[in-house]
Amino acid sequence: MDSPRQVLQQQIERRRRKHLHVGEPVGAAGLKGDCGLLRACDRHAGMAGGVAIAVAGRTGRAGLRKAPIGRKAPADLAREHKLETVAVLLLGVSAFIFVFPFWLVAALVGGVVAISSQIWTLRDKWVGLAGPPVIALVGTIVAALIIGGRGHFVGSVPEAFRLYVGYCYRGGSLLCAIYLALQARRGPQRRQPAWRR
Repeated sequence: MDSPRQVLQQQIERRRRKHLHVGEPVGAAGLKGDCGLLRACDRHAGMAGGVAIAVAGRTGRAGLRKAPIGRKAPADLAREHKLETVAVLLLGVSAFIFVFPFWLVAALVGGVVAISSQIWTLRDKWVGLAGPPVIALVGTIVAALIIGGRGHFVGSVPEAFRLYVGYCYRGGSLLCAIYLALQARRGPQRRQPAWRR
């Protein structure tokens, strides 16, 4: 028969074993639960990161789509279409030359150069060549009507021509240069077949 001391030690040993058996599953479950929580957190973090990246990617792509392509810069357009640039410059500069016949020569050469353009239509080319003299003629007639009226219109034409033809011609050259520059910015899609030029 065991002594009281041995009985007490056996009871303590059984209780300790019982606690160990119960603690191991609980501890394992706790660890597994923590791992599950960690995995869940990782999944949420991954999802959040993925959503953030996806949103950022969509925003970037949307920004790229919304970024206007726009038209070419004037410098790029001038380098690409040198002939048209020369024509526009000659017509435009002639408007600010006040010594005859230099303004007339510059405007006429600009109009002749415009004829060789590959991006302007036939109408545009005629505007560059015949636009300034037509505007000068119309301006001179209007000036003669203002000066002499209907009764003295014929006698006022030479005076109106002498006084105003230079201003009207240079103004017409400037207007035609602006028109051709705007047409050039529209690009070569306005090009017509060779047989219609």
